[in-house]
Amino acid sequence: MMTRNATLRDETELNLLGQARKKAGITKVAVYKELFVDHRKLKAYETGTKPPDIIRFVLDAAELYGDPTLPERYFAQWLGRETEIRDLPGAVLGVLAEFDDVHEIRSRLIEIAEDGIIDEAERADFERVMAELLELEQRIESLRYWAAEHLNRRERGKAA
Repeated sequence: MMTRNATLRDETELNLLGQARKKAGITKVAVYKELFVDHRKLKAYETGTKPPDIIRFVLDAAELYGDPTLPERYFAQWLGRETEIRDLPGAVLGVLAEFDDVHEIRSRLIEIAEDGIIDEAERADFERVMAELLELEQRIESLRYWAAEHLNRRERGKAA
């Protein structure tokens, strides 16, 4: 028999999949029925003790939970590439700041790419460009996640 403390511990140790289910207000029983997964597997998936057997589960969970960014966020987390979800002004300012940084290195990227070869003298600059592009990508993801979370919440409110 499960104790109250074990239940509380399980609920506080939910990973992104479990948190998304709870946020959507979906019960475990609904997941069992809709996604054809038994309670042991769901618990393992939601606590991170076992990754889902198939990608389809994560995609179907995203649809059931009304969270289109869940698969991308889940696999980014699994790969160690989590993106911080900021408030709207922070997300927008982050994107704009990275656009400015990329704009500053634009001409150097063109020079590097001109001959189709990255030589040793260009390597450090090219790596800097790639790092800036990764930072821009992360800021864009942050804005996308904010938008998906808040726009989906509004859509769910209209449907209720």
